[in-house]
Amino acid sequence: MGIWLIILLLFLAVYRLVSIYLDKKIADNPFGLKNATLVYIDDKHAKTLVSHKYKICAKPDFIYQDKRGEILVERKMAKRKPILADIVQVKASIICARTKYKKVTRAVISTGSGNYHYIFNQSTNELFEDILMYHKICQAIYRGIERNDTWKTISNSIK
Repeated sequence: MGIWLIILLLFLAVYRLVSIYLDKKIADNPFGLKNATLVYIDDKHAKTLVSHKYKICAKPDFIYQDKRGEILVERKMAKRKPILADIVQVKASIICARTKYKKVTRAVISTGSGNYHYIFNQSTNELFEDILMYHKICQAIYRGIERNDTWKTISNSIK
């Protein structure tokens, strides 16, 4: 009789641990965002988010809201990790989203290989400066800077 009681208690303990683990892992949406409410979706009725100050606009795929603020979500169909262009796009989307949703500091880039969570605590101006820097680097490369040149050469050429 005592062995069955021990087995039952072990089973209940394992069951409880598994349920706690799954409760932490299971989210209300496919992006791993728990207790988040959808507040924006890019569909045919969605308004484009515009930042007149920085003269950019964006239509992020989704914006969710939880107790800590808003989370911007961009979906990419490719089975790869996010690339720099994806991150720059998210930064531009955050700038535009902040015109309506003031607490956007988190983002998820969802690709075929998983959900990648990012935190952007920079000010809107700092995010825009990052975008400008990437743009200047791309312009410098387009103008013909050789691949073998160092980043120092590239950064000196865009100042």
